[in-house]
Amino acid sequence: RSIKTLASIKKEGTPIVSVNVNELDITKVKVGQRAIVKLQGNTDKIFEGTISGIDKIGSVQSGVSNYPVIIKLTKDSEEILPNMSVAVDIIVNEKNDVLLVPTSSITKLRNRSFVNVIKNEKEERVSVETGLSDSNNTEIISGLNEGDVVTVKALPTTGFTTTMQNQNSQRNVSGFGNFTTLQRR
Repeated sequence: RSIKTLASIKKEGTPIVSVNVNELDITKVKVGQRAIVKLQGNTDKIFEGTISGIDKIGSVQSGVSNYPVIIKLTKDSEEILPNMSVAVDIIVNEKNDVLLVPTSSITKLRNRSFVNVIKNEKEERVSVETGLSDSNNTEIISGLNEGDVVTVKALPTTGFTTTMQNQNSQRNVSGFGNFTTLQRR
């Protein structure tokens, strides 16, 4: 006598996603926080979800501790299949209507933060008070106004084989860096 699978039963419901969060970030993650899940590959679809569980035991891989976090998506989709790759942003803190600058525009000196601002066609260093930050943007609490133009540090795209004097003059002529106008989000 042999046994063969004749049918599989699929239970309807919202899918869950499991992602590993490293030891540096796991303390910021809590049950109930929102998450944005992006399917990788050809679809690039974005879904919302909520953290429904955190495995506090975790595992160690290459000397780094990782902790599985379970995200329950808010709705089902035929496009979500088992073992798909995803990118996840977990919302650990959120503010609306804030002034943002690129994090790379901020310099720190003696526990104070500064940005370079273009005023009257000249670059001027301004002290700022910063707030929330992610890997790309930082909130400015005070020191700047909406519409101010800040400089962003960037590597030169030419002149790597020229002397330092030539690199400096290129900076002055080209403005060395990108300019970003502050915006409220």
